[in-house]
Amino acid sequence: MSIRIKLITRSVKSVAITALAIVSPMAYCANDNLTSMTDASLEELLDGQASSALEAPLNLLSPQSFRLSIRPQHIALGNIQHNDNDIAQQELLNLGYHNAPQALAIDRLNLTVCYGVNDWLSTQLNTSFQRRNLTNRSLNQSNNGISDTQIISHVLLFRDSRFHNEHSFVLKLGVSLPTASISDNDEPLPFLLELGSGTTDAIIGLSYANNSGSWSWGAQSEVRLPQGNNDAGYRLGRRHVNKVWLNLLASEQLLISTSIIATKDSSIKGTHQNYDAKMLISSPAYTPDNMIQHSVNVELSGQYQLQSYPNHQLTFTATIPLSQQVSGIGLVEQWRTSLGWQVDF
Repeated sequence: MSIRIKLITRSVKSVAITALAIVSPMAYCANDNLTSMTDASLEELLDGQASSALEAPLNLLSPQSFRLSIRPQHIALGNIQHNDNDIAQQELLNLGYHNAPQALAIDRLNLTVCYGVNDWLSTQLNTSFQRRNLTNRSLNQSNNGISDTQIISHVLLFRDSRFHNEHSFVLKLGVSLPTASISDNDEPLPFLLELGSGTTDAIIGLSYANNSGSWSWGAQSEVRLPQGNNDAGYRLGRRHVNKVWLNLLASEQLLISTSIIATKDSSIKGTHQNYDAKMLISSPAYTPDNMIQHSVNVELSGQYQLQSYPNHQLTFTATIPLSQQVSGIGLVEQWRTSLGWQVDF
């Protein structure tokens, strides 16, 4: 089976997002998880012609065909850092934070729908239902609902397959719509529990991929640009996500992928208009400067194509942080996992 690469830019991010092309013309579709904290990116690919497993984080999609992806995901944050160093709960008490956070669990059910328009353009819609549970020293808090919704286009800029390797460049242009609710009432939630940005955000990215036989590799860079302030009076900062990956097509049914993802978040602009002084002194989770600002994660994923149902793929992804830096005092990520089912029709 001859294999060629076609690339699509991918979440959030993180994010939970490479390229492979086969003989017939294909369009592109990527899965993104860059919309949530450390989101980034955690999705795999499937083969639009149902002939082999494909590469993360980009999908190939036949023109005028659809792809549906459903992925349960769990993200666990624990330990609290002051800049680069762990800080004990007793130290937080000494600083006056009597209700400091201890752990955050995020459960997401991610939905992605892709459509291949033609050989050089595909469209994509991402959304999710999520539940966040924040364990504090003296009070537990939770929030659940629909996340923000992304509408994205992937445009093939260049492809050169005259040599043994195939090189591809793909431009990603999209918008994130504020479909998630923001708690702007008299008892607002900490920033960690908000389900979305509350703003309309522009998404711009560029990807490069190279394929040679069973091996492929590439890199992608993406930026999210929030526009204006939300109803609570603040906006999230810019998010830059850079990713490099290496993939091995171990068999016609199995693809193994490893990647390193670096994320940088600018500071939140403004603060919640309904945060009062009592909230601010009770927990660092109410201060916008207390956030993960830099992180580097390693991601290992696998995708298996069902032999009896070649249009269906099962995926698994595990992500572990290599380094994290907090601006101020905040929880850091411990690990995340994602299962997935994808189908072409």
